[in-house]
Amino acid sequence: MSEHGVMYRVRELAALLDVDRNVIYRDVAAGRITAIRVGKGRGTIRIPEVALREYEANAVTEVAA
Repeated sequence: MSEHGVMYRVRELAALLDVDRNVIYRDVAAGRITAIRVGKGRGTIRIPEVALREYEANAVTEVAA
């Protein structure tokens, strides 16, 4: 565990949310999910658990009945 708590890989987060990995990449690129890039160049993306909680809180929408 890092100073950011639990860190998710894109594929782990996609599986957890039951969405395609491209949804996670798109939301990271759009700034809807805060991510940390590890390594040189493109590196690898890690998403802190706190960023997941913020994303979930902001992504909730009401469904019309």
